[in-house]
Formats: sequence, C-alpha cells, structure tokens
Amino acid sequence: MALPPKPGALYREYETVSALVEIEFARNVRRFQNHPAPVGGTGLQCRRGCTACCSQLFDITLLEAAYLSRHVRRLPPEKQAELQRRAQAYRPQRQKLLQDRGGERWAQQIEGRLPLEGLRLPCPALDPDGACSVYEARPLVCRKFGMPLYNPGRPGALGACELNFSSGEEIEPAGIVENQTRIHDRWQGVKAAVREAHPDGSRLLTVADALLEDFDAGLRREEVPAVSGSARKDYSHEGKI
Repeated sequence: MALPPKPGALYREYETVSALVEIEFARNVRRFQNHPAPVGGTGLQCRRGCTACCSQLFDITLLEAAYLSRHVRRLPPEKQAELQRRAQAYRPQRQKLLQDRGGERWAQQIEGRLPLEGLRLPCPALDPDGACSVYEARPLVCRKFGMPLYNPGRPGALGACELNFSSGEEIEPAGIVENQTRIHDRWQGVKAAVREAHPDGSRLLTVADALLEDFDAGLRREEVPAVSGSARKDYSHEGKI
C-alpha cells in the first residue's frame, strides 16, 4: 500500500536514499583506504577543505530543491541572507558559462569526473573556508562524488575522481555495480512518483534556485504521492544496498 500522498513521505524516502549513498561511500572509504592517490597519500582524498567537486555545473531535482529549501529556511536570518547574496551572484555567472561553453559542459558530464578548466564555478553554498553551508541537506550528487561511481545508463565504465584514481586506472567493481544499481533504481522510483503528480516534477534546478526560492512550500501545495511499496524494499543493510 502506498504511503499517504504528502511531501513528508517523499522526504523520508529521500533521506533513506541519501543514507544508502552514505553507507556505500563509507564502504568505499574503507575498501580503498590503502589505495595510492594520484595527488599523494593513500585513500580517498575527500575531506573538509577539498572543494574540487564543488565547482561542477550540476542540476538537482525538484525534490532535492524542496528539501534544501526547507533546510535553508531553518537557518538564522543572517545566514539565509548571505546564501541568497551568493546565489544571486551565481546565477548570471552560470548562465554565461553555459552560453559560452554549454556543449563542453554536456560532453564532460560523466559522473565522478572533475569539471573542465573554464567550466568551474563554486557552488553558492560553499563557504569561504571550504565548508558546505548546507551539508546536512546537500543533494545526492554531492554525497556521491569522490567514490567510484556506476551509472546503469552507462554500464561500460566506472566514473572516478582524478584526485583519487589515476586516469585509465582499472577499478575492481566488487560490490559497486550491485549496490549502486539498487540505489539508482530506488531513487528512480522516488523521482517517478514526483513527476507523475507534480506539474513541475521533471524540472531541473540548481542549488542557487533552492537558496532563493521556497520549493518546499511549492511542493506542499501539491498532492504528491509517496513511493509505492515495491520501491520501498529494504536495502539498508551494508553490502547489500
């Protein structure tokens, strides 16, 4: 039986998918802890202060934007104002980059790769000290970046950050394909539920949009159905995500 058609149910599904991504990320951190990194040292180099992936020109879904908007509205007013100032400055800069080099942007959108030179623009949620202002509510792409990534839509290869893995390096896919396919399928079910019932369900947005507009309030004005029982199958046990 489907859950009641309320945004809160979708938010819970989104939080579950986010938790599954973080479990998979932690599994990869442990697995590659002794792996030599191209930039020196060992293990995944993802940590506070490494902001290389925070300059991607990525999109987010309506549900991610609504979840992020809700989080931002709970921040102190002065922090909200600061984020909105950065978001307002970000929008025209992003638009200019896409107009000038949009084709290159799409050509390099292989999950896991760092943005090309000339197509880098710091996310408006990134603080000057290299910390994320909205870390608890960050989109899924931000939670995934850094570990080897598998996309069922591109089954021939794994995506990998150049700071963690050398170009052309062979990565043993043990567990990665199975786990990330299950996460992908569950996330697709959540997105399908939003698209089916919400007039803007297919709309692609940005973090800047979520900082400037209240998508949470917009989502709550619609009767958005929850995910069906089949999409709620439990994959939360580690190693079988």
